[in-house]
Amino acid sequence: MRHRLLLIFSTILFLSACSHVTHMRLYNGPELNPIEEAVILLPEEFEVLELNGQSVSDSRLRFRSGNMDLRLPAGEHIIVFQYKAFWQLDDDNHDTLSSAPINFKVNMDKQEQFTFLLPELKHYEAAEIFTKKPIVSLVSQRQKINGSVGTKDNALVLIETKTPIATRYPNLEQLKFWWNRATYYEQSEFINWQKKVDQTSK
Repeated sequence: MRHRLLLIFSTILFLSACSHVTHMRLYNGPELNPIEEAVILLPEEFEVLELNGQSVSDSRLRFRSGNMDLRLPAGEHIIVFQYKAFWQLDDDNHDTLSSAPINFKVNMDKQEQFTFLLPELKHYEAAEIFTKKPIVSLVSQRQKINGSVGTKDNALVLIETKTPIATRYPNLEQLKFWWNRATYYEQSEFINWQKKVDQTSK
């Protein structure tokens, strides 16, 4: 009994800590200077499913209350979001509504800030209609990006197109990103390291 109470208490503390997170850097590697980042204000009702072809799984994104600032390196990103909200219908009934994945391909400038543009969803009926055909945009002072609606089975299959989806190599994209950010000296050191690795493997 005591063990169970401790487990419940620990879970409550964990969820409480997650709910108070107000910003999150959504990239690996060393922390960038804020002037090199772009920001997306993520509403409480939305989750991040994928970033640049990689699945995003972080409890801080799911177990939270309130909006969150997502910080990413400036540049081009493909991001998949999903609307998911809990609705209390009456004292005894509730429902969780979720949309199909919503895909965005966006080229972000340094310090560019994006917000979600969507219909007001103050009532369950409006939210129910929205989940069937979500119309969402990412908006900044510079641009407006309309989301492409996928299917609930596969976040990368778009309804609007029947063309095959090209194979993505997320690790390669990360290598290109950091190579372009590296100094000439760092690039030279990396090439020397790669030569040593090649010689060792022979």
